Amino acid sequence: MGYTFNEEFVVATTKETVEEINEYPSTNLPDRRIPKEVLEKFGVKVGLSQEDGKTIEAVYFPYHNQKGEITGYKKRDFTKPKSDKYHFTVVGKVGAESRLFGFRENVTGKRVYVAEGEFDQMAIYWTLISGSDMKGFDPQVVSLSLGTGNAAKCVGYPDNKKSLDNYSEVVFVMDNDESTPEERKKGIKKGKEATEDLTAIFLSKSKVVDLKDLNDPNEYLMKKRKKDLYWQLMKPVEFKPDGFVDVEDVFEEATALPKMGKGWPWPSMTKATYGRREGEGYYFGAG
Repeated sequence: MGYTFNEEFVVATTKETVEEINEYPSTNLPDRRIPKEVLEKFGVKVGLSQEDGKTIEAVYFPYHNQKGEITGYKKRDFTKPKSDKYHFTVVGKVGAESRLFGFRENVTGKRVYVAEGEFDQMAIYWTLISGSDMKGFDPQVVSLSLGTGNAAKCVGYPDNKKSLDNYSEVVFVMDNDESTPEERKKGIKKGKEATEDLTAIFLSKSKVVDLKDLNDPNEYLMKKRKKDLYWQLMKPVEFKPDGFVDVEDVFEEATALPKMGKGWPWPSMTKATYGRREGEGYYFGAG
């Protein structure tokens, strides 16, 4: 068995083929609290134990080219720990040029949601359709093909950007984490950094979902807080980078009347500057 690396994922050169995976079943994911109907909706397959025929050993997420043809599957192997580089592998071809996971043509609406990963994509979709009273509600929910390190590359790929531009709101739902200073030096990006990159692509169209106290959308389902997630998804907010403030954030301070400080030796100077006040600097030059 040999492996080669493709971006962030390992490409497995095994006997497993795309054609074989196409024939695998879809089932409920009880640990993730995602039902079979959602997996079927997005063509997600599972690998079952050959011993008992029930235990889920792997999940396969299909990826398509821009013509809608399946080119490969991202495989998550539950028989290996998450820290193992073979926990995530690719069968076939998956790249930045692939369609965003879950994207479907002719799905209309005002808003498109972009999640970080495939489990989060399915969690968001299930939360929205199960929480809505609208008959036939079918939101557009997608996720990145190559993770946060390549978020802008995937979403900014011309065909993917063109697809997202059809919506008046692009709502990003990245994980609630951020890189450490050491990781940033190495070019490692997590949820916060990916959000900064992605919102810069769509500017005024961009909105984000505040995940509050949990790390990702699927965690809300696993902790049985789907209702909380639903309302956060329904009320996205504008993204505010660190260091930026809105008028309302500083309005009270900006409109407060100045307080008089210590007087200068010259009354006219004291009157003009409201005296010497802490936190202010004074510069004098020739006329």
